Amino acid sequence: ITNDSVEAVIFSDLTDDYPLSTECTDLIGTSLGAGASASCQYTVDFSGDAPGAYNNTADVTVTDDEGNEASDSASETVQIASIQVEKSASPEVIMSGDLVEYTYVVTNPGDQALTNIAVSDDKCAPVTYVSGDDDGDSELDPDETWVYTCSRTIAVDTVNTATASGTDPAGTTVLDTDTASVDVMTPEEDGDQDGDGTPDFLDDDVDGDGIPNNVEG
Repeated sequence: ITNDSVEAVIFSDLTDDYPLSTECTDLIGTSLGAGASASCQYTVDFSGDAPGAYNNTADVTVTDDEGNEASDSASETVQIASIQVEKSASPEVIMSGDLVEYTYVVTNPGDQALTNIAVSDDKCAPVTYVSGDDDGDSELDPDETWVYTCSRTIAVDTVNTATASGTDPAGTTVLDTDTASVDVMTPEEDGDQDGDGTPDFLDDDVDGDGIPNNVEG
């Protein structure tokens, strides 16, 4: 805040769209000499807020020794970036040793493009990009949906976590995670206690019509 007049003034008011720090509110009632400047800082926590643009305006009013007032304002916009990943498994119920394909759908809920996009999985690698970068600029735009996949065999019940990350124009890293579960059936649960890959009630299905021959009549 700079006093451009030729005489000292008193800070009579200082406000902002967000709560000011004590450092800022303590300026109220103090004097600012001709040509002098004063400054203060405060912090706003935007964590948990929805992605988008947040504009805030500061207003200052000063008074001279004759009671004349002068005011000014200044605005600044803060952009909040975000990334989102949704993970799924197919199939979700398998026998031990079956192959599972994981799909990762990555989007940008914010209003700024993200760079350095990376997707990882704590129990599957490599996670491979499939599609979505429509304009080919290697930036995850707000209107794009990027798809990744990863496949592996599973032997036991598994819950694994995918992590997607990107960098906003200010150089801040944004992250999101999602999980997927795969249940592994035992032979008893699958009805294949002899482990031949066929449910035991079909073991007598000699002609392969899905009906055991001993009950076909």
